[in-house]
Amino acid sequence: AAAMSLVRELADTPGHYTFAHAHIQHTLYADLGLTRRARAHRRVAEALEDLYGHRPGSRLGELARHWLATQPVDLAKALNYSRLAADAALEALAPGDAIHYYAQALDLYTQSGNTDPVLGIDLAIGLGTSQRQTGDPAYRQTLLDAARRAADLGDTGRLVTAALANNRGIFS
Repeated sequence: AAAMSLVRELADTPGHYTFAHAHIQHTLYADLGLTRRARAHRRVAEALEDLYGHRPGSRLGELARHWLATQPVDLAKALNYSRLAADAALEALAPGDAIHYYAQALDLYTQSGNTDPVLGIDLAIGLGTSQRQTGDPAYRQTLLDAARRAADLGDTGRLVTAALANNRGIFS
């Protein structure tokens, strides 16, 4: 591949390569079978965890994507990184990205059978807040549902958070 100029070795990191063009990377990826692709995602996710440890920073979205693409999916890791990526996107004023990650995390939460109702409420509050910031009118229902679940749980703090998120910026 290097002789054909499809990949280039990185000058500062021996044994590491970069693709000459994104189309080459895409083509090679598309040609992988599902099993090899899932294994590759797992190896990349594990390598990113090894490299960045407990400080993944800007790699949260990548970690969420790679853990989600493994087979079988490591639901706990995919859920954790999806939530962290969503929280980071919301904090970075990227509510569109946050919606994607919160929706993904909520789906994983449901699939995993996670019995922690607080996590489900937190994810819903994050999703509703992100929806509100993008102007999606679905935010009201998302936050009302989160508030109801918080009230049913007797969690006053989360009930207040959901109620305030539902009414910020509205003066009537």
